[in-house]
Amino acid sequence: MKRSIFLVLSAIILLAIGCTVGATITSKDKEPCPEVTVPPKKYKDHLRYLESSLDSLHHIKSNPIPGEWLYHNRELQQYPHQFLQEHPNILEEKRNKVYIQPIGSFSKEQTEILKTTSEYISVFYHVECIILDSISSSEIPEENTRMVLLPGDEFKRKQFQTTYIMNEILQPKLPKDARAYMGFTNVDLYPNDSYNFVFGQGKIGGYLGIYSINRLGFPEWDSTAYRQCLSRTLKLATHELGHIFGFRHCVEYECLMNGSNSLQESDNKPYYLCPHDIMKVSQGLEIEETYRFEKIADFWDKHAFPERALFYRSSIRLLKKYANRIDGGIHNN
Repeated sequence: MKRSIFLVLSAIILLAIGCTVGATITSKDKEPCPEVTVPPKKYKDHLRYLESSLDSLHHIKSNPIPGEWLYHNRELQQYPHQFLQEHPNILEEKRNKVYIQPIGSFSKEQTEILKTTSEYISVFYHVECIILDSISSSEIPEENTRMVLLPGDEFKRKQFQTTYIMNEILQPKLPKDARAYMGFTNVDLYPNDSYNFVFGQGKIGGYLGIYSINRLGFPEWDSTAYRQCLSRTLKLATHELGHIFGFRHCVEYECLMNGSNSLQESDNKPYYLCPHDIMKVSQGLEIEETYRFEKIADFWDKHAFPERALFYRSSIRLLKKYANRIDGGIHNN
């Protein structure tokens, strides 16, 4: 149940932006398309196993409508073999940790969400995730901040420039063992004056990223608002970290790695990866899918999201059932 979308990639990527709003497309911002190649048989077989097993849980991406990311940013699907040819190992021998760098001050609830996000990243990508001491937002000069009143906003927001943070603050402090070094702030973000705002930004296949909790809700209000903000933050952090690991936007499935042009579109995309990106993680980390799914299910149970835990346990059941069919000779090649 898979379609092939042959579209020209013209996503606006300054440093491989994950989620953007209000961008202006220019030819100089275009990034080259992934090269079309024939996947090796071992990759074809494993992808077929994942897609066939999990078909009932995953859905093909619907046609975009005006305002949505894919309507304005035409991209090609990055297939697992293309990713693995370029990034055979997600973690490097000497760079195998994820660091989160808080910038500025946070409320008690935002601090709790940051800690839970670190825990989730550790489970989702099977990697050690470390939260560093916060650095002062005064390190960002006035010329790299702005105050804006954007369409749909009821008040002006202060914004930090993402490219300055990554190039001038994070890059010089990049830990020697960091596979990813991600800034975290509660101030809104923008890459340059062509953009209204971004939820976050990560350099594809690089080491640096930044994301903001600013537009993700008000966790201080009540438990419902807290859970909504937590859910959005977990989705955003794992999406942007996926970019740093080399994942491009998914255009074939409803997937965590879909691009988002608004908070509503981000809310509508799932919290889980599609079969293509599941394979990138399992092969790139050399981790068995059912083991990873079990750890993620335990996380969702621990934090009282039973329907999400059920999704992953259903995935485990389907993978084992299909594997048993193959072992029993029922599957025809």
